[in-house]
Amino acid sequence: MLNDQKKKEIDKIAFDALKKSGALGLLPTPVDRIVQYAELRVNSHIDLSNVPSHFLAKFGLALQRAVIKVRGALVRNDRVILLDNEQSTQRKNFVKLHETGHESNIPDTFNPVMTVCK
Repeated sequence: MLNDQKKKEIDKIAFDALKKSGALGLLPTPVDRIVQYAELRVNSHIDLSNVPSHFLAKFGLALQRAVIKVRGALVRNDRVILLDNEQSTQRKNFVKLHETGHESNIPDTFNPVMTVCK
């Protein structure tokens, strides 16, 4: 659970990203502009909804079920967002912004090489 200080830091980062990307006050929110401002890109050639069965076969049933539910992932080293392309446009936009948020520089936040979100 986030404490009030962390919530304020996240609000500030989100506001700064909107302002500095030129997206503040624009509706609909230009999600791709914010992703670009964060120096990230979306790789739509890799579709998380189509994980090959031979890949899933290597893992136990619990992990297979978890992988199937993945909506997005951020590969930090490559600065790439991966998506489940079967999601609605609105859901994909949410996931893009969610993954972009993982790239923010929040102190004391766990930042692994790859984050995966369900």
